[in-house]
Amino acid sequence: MRQYKIKLSNELGIKAGRLTGWTTTGTIYLKYRNDLEKSGFNESHELSKLRLLSKALELYDKNDVYKKIITLSYKEFSIYASGNKNNSLVAEENPAQSNTGIFSLKGKAALTINPKIDPEIFSYLVRVNTLAFTAIRKKEKVFFIRVKDREEFDRFERALNRLIRRLRKDRNK
Repeated sequence: MRQYKIKLSNELGIKAGRLTGWTTTGTIYLKYRNDLEKSGFNESHELSKLRLLSKALELYDKNDVYKKIITLSYKEFSIYASGNKNNSLVAEENPAQSNTGIFSLKGKAALTINPKIDPEIFSYLVRVNTLAFTAIRKKEKVFFIRVKDREEFDRFERALNRLIRRLRKDRNK
């Protein structure tokens, strides 16, 4: 594989490291291609912003993210995707550092999840706490509800998301 990368990078006239970056960008583009095309995104909108897309989609409404990826500069979209409303990129604004299970608020450790526990439970706790810490950072409220199974959860989540969109729409009138 390494030899193929070297040969390809020579043919294209770019460094192998940059080739890896473009491969990553291309993979992300293919993953979100339909929504990107619907929004009018094209290569003139700085393809490097695609690497920030999944993070932005975790934090914000899909339609808003696709509008922002077109209208904002790379730096502005980077700040937006980080969830930082103070227009500066600060590492502590990430509630969890890449699934390590370490959560902080304002630079102080707030919660650590032991990575030695069952991987499925660890992953679940990281996801739940990432959502909670993101909400705290955005000065939002979080509530939890227990459901019997995944099907019930999916039905509840769809209904709740419809309700939230309607409430926000009514509030913005």
